[in-house]
Amino acid sequence: MRQGVPVASAAASVSAGAAPQFAPPGQVPDRVASRRRRSLRGAAEKLDPDAFRRIVVGFLDRHGTVDTWQKLLVPFLQELGERCAEPGGPVEVEHLATDGIIAALHAVPPGGTGSASVLLACAPDEQHSLPLEVLRHALAERGRGAISLGARVPPRSLLTTVTVRKPAATVVWAHTPELARQVPADELTGTRLFVAGPGWDGLALPDGTRYLRNLAEAVEALA
Repeated sequence: MRQGVPVASAAASVSAGAAPQFAPPGQVPDRVASRRRRSLRGAAEKLDPDAFRRIVVGFLDRHGTVDTWQKLLVPFLQELGERCAEPGGPVEVEHLATDGIIAALHAVPPGGTGSASVLLACAPDEQHSLPLEVLRHALAERGRGAISLGARVPPRSLLTTVTVRKPAATVVWAHTPELARQVPADELTGTRLFVAGPGWDGLALPDGTRYLRNLAEAVEALA
């Protein structure tokens, strides 16, 4: 309705499980993204989770998951991470931001999806599962269902899930090489293996494995 669609048509689209339509990724003007990042930073610093969530929800609603992540959230999180790395950094702001992003993803239904044919998992000791939550939401916008095992997935659990579910594609996230090396990549057969996160950059990968360098590339490869 906010996009100007008549109420009856909007209701029919929701009933049919139609995914929302957004402009191609990369179409958000830098000035718009910069202005919203300032608002986001202000809400986070005030420890105002409701305002933070509303800003992310509004961006998701207008621009979709890929641009929200790459234009709004990644620059914000990188800046926040640098501040948190300093002595006495605002760790509480980082926690609020992570919770606020997850809450915003849950507040914006991405549309109907098919069966969960993509498996998402973190490396065994990887605790940062937010990128996989964002990827799952972005895939759902494109009508592709995914199941996420979340953070810190033991090797045996990952192998068992692949054997039982037989997903068409499996994505494993790691943000450091040390974490990536714990993944039993050579044993993940019967599925097309994709890896994501900076931890995989430069590592030798099993034949047929593809390294996804950003969210837009991941969505195009998997959807």
